[in-house]
Amino acid sequence: MENNQNENNPLYVKMSKLRIDIIFYILLLILFSFLIVGYRLAFCHNYIGYEGYLKQNYGKPFVTRALVIWIALFLQKFLNIAPNNIFILLELFAFILSGWVFSIYINIFLKNITISRILSFTIYFIIPFEFILPMYKPLWYPYDAFALLFCLCGLILIHNGNFRWYYILFVIASFNRETTCFLTIIMLIVCWNQMPAKLLGLHLFAQLSIWIVIKMFLAYLFINQPGIIFQHQYFSNILFLTNMFYEQHFPYYLEVLFRPVYFLGNFGFIYLFVIIFWHKLDNIFLRRSVFVMIPFYISMLYVANIYEYRIFGEMIPIILMPSLYILVKLLGEVKFDIVSQYNCNCNTSAEIIAPLCCIEKK
Repeated sequence: MENNQNENNPLYVKMSKLRIDIIFYILLLILFSFLIVGYRLAFCHNYIGYEGYLKQNYGKPFVTRALVIWIALFLQKFLNIAPNNIFILLELFAFILSGWVFSIYINIFLKNITISRILSFTIYFIIPFEFILPMYKPLWYPYDAFALLFCLCGLILIHNGNFRWYYILFVIASFNRETTCFLTIIMLIVCWNQMPAKLLGLHLFAQLSIWIVIKMFLAYLFINQPGIIFQHQYFSNILFLTNMFYEQHFPYYLEVLFRPVYFLGNFGFIYLFVIIFWHKLDNIFLRRSVFVMIPFYISMLYVANIYEYRIFGEMIPIILMPSLYILVKLLGEVKFDIVSQYNCNCNTSAEIIAPLCCIEKK
């Protein structure tokens, strides 16, 4: 009796449908993430090895990106999980959460949770361009997936002005990778003339101070490890840009053709969509945040291999969200024909081809 009453209750029906939608959404997040993790394990080179990461017997700057390693050591100590399984679970968690957080970020601008959840899966179609497909040095590092997650969370917290949680995130993320400094640059760009100059200056000073203290602490903690905190890769990048024999993968004539396309193909070409339809991007936060790519590219030319696209992974939402915003704006201009009539009064007696006679009336 009670079940029948519940089934006739519109609120109960709506809540049941909502639960089914959420369960299906989470299931798809898991499936997409598992596929990404599997491809990364298969195609990316893990030259340090899972046990090597846990022993932390490798050089700087990689050993100073310690957050995920510390979490893995904690899990191994208390759960007795094999090293490879620890890192698989952590990366799976990071990619699942990245998809979910991306749906929240999309919903900030589109104000439709259903559409936002559907569009959040687009991140899994861009991730391979940065983390799996690159021909030149497709390396596996445990901190890359979490860098994407932290960037997504940081963007949401900056947009919402939730600085208490932002600083907690900033501290944690700075132990994962030093590129958290670009969250500070994003805040500078998007809050310029939107926040009192003195307050913005205090935020920038506080974040720079936190960032420097954490880097100094990590440098001291791993002082006996070989290497340096920041690598100088400008010479390697100059060679790659000017010498087709450097990091060559194809016969020379193919290398000459492929390498420019490789550079243009970063982020799966979607940045070109943003450039072409820039006039449609009328959200000031999204417009301004895109400009962080300029200092990011310049910095990576110096401290990283510019052709190692995993370094751009955390910038995916910076490019992808404006692309989705523009796409939805363009779709809003589409006039859908939902009342078309068809003429199915054909004179043929051949049933097998009768469906082919249905021609839309013009």
